[in-house]
Amino acid sequence: MGSFASGFLAKLLIIFSLLGLLDRIGTTGRSELDRPNAEGADAAFEHDGILNISPDRRKCEIASGFLGSKQLAEDYQKLWRHLVGEMSNQFIAALVRANLIDGVLLWFQSCSSGQTHLGDVFLRDLSIKKPRQHRVIFTTLPEQPGIRDNLRQSPYLFPRLVSDGVAKIASVTDNDGPIARHHEQGKDHLDELSTRGIWTLVAAKPHWDSQPGFADLMHQAGKSSYWLASSYAVRPIPAVNLVPGWKLLPRFGAPQRGSTHLEQTIIATIEAAKEALTQHTAKAIDEPFNFDGQAVLGLLIPMKRDDRHWPEVASEVRKFIKKNFSSNVLPVFASGSGARDPRFSGDYWVQASFYWPTKDVLPEAIKQVVANRAIQQRPELPFEAVS
Repeated sequence: MGSFASGFLAKLLIIFSLLGLLDRIGTTGRSELDRPNAEGADAAFEHDGILNISPDRRKCEIASGFLGSKQLAEDYQKLWRHLVGEMSNQFIAALVRANLIDGVLLWFQSCSSGQTHLGDVFLRDLSIKKPRQHRVIFTTLPEQPGIRDNLRQSPYLFPRLVSDGVAKIASVTDNDGPIARHHEQGKDHLDELSTRGIWTLVAAKPHWDSQPGFADLMHQAGKSSYWLASSYAVRPIPAVNLVPGWKLLPRFGAPQRGSTHLEQTIIATIEAAKEALTQHTAKAIDEPFNFDGQAVLGLLIPMKRDDRHWPEVASEVRKFIKKNFSSNVLPVFASGSGARDPRFSGDYWVQASFYWPTKDVLPEAIKQVVANRAIQQRPELPFEAVS
């Protein structure tokens, strides 16, 4: 829903295409309620075997969106309700064709947008029609002060959706958070980390059936909080026995073809995990670490799924977590390549993605936006000037 969702979902689909599991996605769609944005990047949502349920952009009558205004969105209800309804109906029809009563819906929407009301309508409508479905919200705080300030209009939207059983939990990042502020590639690097983090949690059970599935992970986390905060860290691992001709291809997104040294893989994985679990600069949002509720540590490791050393790697990581952190931290593993960090050189990358429940109804970054003085607005003219 909205421009954040359109851009982030397109990046997530690239990761699913690159690392696998596109066959686990039944539908994709975006509800972009201003025509210029609705007409762009259609190809990013077109993949073989995946139904695009985006509303017909030709039916969109709005040229400039809602300018971040909840009131404007409510005033324009007649112009967008049928578009949101069209996407909902197509989604339900796709579930019927697949003979599914539940499934998992990943919903992407900015925290501070004129389309927050639209998301509320869509998700509540869907929860009535498909009450057994698992819905997980992914959202972000925008970096622009003016747009960020719009969060004051509905800061409790996502907690209400979770409290009402409409969604399991909301995972939140911040485009002005520690990673975005401290890394030279800013929020682009944050997006690269968070898309692979989501993929890791989704891939865990398909890769090894003994691990909990994505829906179960989110359900358990939702018992502790309304929100999930996250942090990320990567470490390079030198490759050995590289396949000839593949040396340069990873620069263009292709996976490496070779192998890694076992001891170096274990060391790099533990170092990445330690950074994600302890360092402020690894945080995707400025939120205190919390080990009291159910937390998840996703570990994306560049080893083949049939590598006989997986049990050894997993055992060493679990021992490190148990010795140094809470038993509430659940490590899950997936086979794949982590995000590349241009500040370092490496052939393979391991990525640790830590998700923990926030303690309060609102994350600290959102509370700060609500508590701060609002950005100055244009003063009204005096009565004599109006008359």
